[in-house]
Amino acid sequence: MNRIVVIVGVILINIALFYGVSMAEDATIYPTIPGTNIRDFSRPGVRIDGNNAYQTLPGTNIRDFSKPGTKIEGNTTYQTLPGTSIRDFSKPGTKIEGDSYQPTLPGTNIRDFSRSGSKIEGDSIHQTLPGTNIRDFSKPGLKIEGDSVYPTLPGTNIRDFSKPGYKIRD
Repeated sequence: MNRIVVIVGVILINIALFYGVSMAEDATIYPTIPGTNIRDFSRPGVRIDGNNAYQTLPGTNIRDFSKPGTKIEGNTTYQTLPGTSIRDFSKPGTKIEGDSYQPTLPGTNIRDFSRSGSKIEGDSIHQTLPGTNIRDFSKPGLKIEGDSVYPTLPGTNIRDFSKPGYKIRD
């Protein structure tokens, strides 16, 4: 899983929590076809199962055991070793601080001030400047619309219809 997928997955998991999908419930977050709210069956989604989230095989709700997952412990999320729910101490996590999501140093719960985080503002999620909670207007964000999340044009809250979104389904 590349860094962007992990960050989006963590943010989407937290959005699911924010909108009432408890971690005790199963939920699936799946990509949509660009410009629509229609599920893209050719791409993998994310399955929330208890305090864990896993990438799924494309077009299914079946866990992809070859990919690492995400584990939530308190106010921090961590990557897991592929196919397990065991924390991967060699990878950084994400610390949840109020409405902000900040990266941590690998294997710790200490914020990594050299990397940018994300912040929820109303119905939008924006990237922040490294080490701060200040919005980075040069980067695209995410817009929450009901049970869907869509990318925005850089520095705006305008949906970017050329890119796929994500839908949360119980």
